[in-house]
Amino acid sequence: MDVKMRMDASRLLTWKALHCLENGPGDLKARAELCYEAKIFCTESAVRSVVDAMKAVGM
Repeated sequence: MDVKMRMDASRLLTWKALHCLENGPGDLKARAELCYEAKIFCTESAVRSVVDAMKAVGM
């Protein structure tokens, strides 16, 4: 269940970052900050999910 929740959160954060980048207020640097945060969150979530999956199968 945690893997699915992380995947859904990553997907939603990615869409929010894209929307903010295209339509958000402020300069490009401020709008791109959310994109960088999304990249870090999604990457860390993916690694955590893989580790959890490996533990589930006994690796």
